[in-house]
Amino acid sequence: MKPIKAALCEDNTTFRESLAGFIEDTPGFEVIATFSSAESILGKIVADLPDIILMDIDMPVMNGIAATALIKEQFPQVNILILTVYEDDQKIFDAILATLPATC
Repeated sequence: MKPIKAALCEDNTTFRESLAGFIEDTPGFEVIATFSSAESILGKIVADLPDIILMDIDMPVMNGIAATALIKEQFPQVNILILTVYEDDQKIFDAILATLPATC
């Protein structure tokens, strides 16, 4: 069986590397790329499209909500899990909306 290809977008280096290691050690998963910013993932996921992206909400310059909306617009088949430590209801709601298909 083909492994599930995962990409991570998280600005905290320690957390990103720890999460990547955890996923790599999980049978059936393969980390194909890690990114430290939303801008960096946008131009590079086309080369090797992941099955799933773990996306941090709060990053400098472009946040994960905006990046998620752009990715879902171009690649609706990619699943995106939003990561956050925040309890901001509006940010969480906006993140959920960004993961939905444009036709909803």
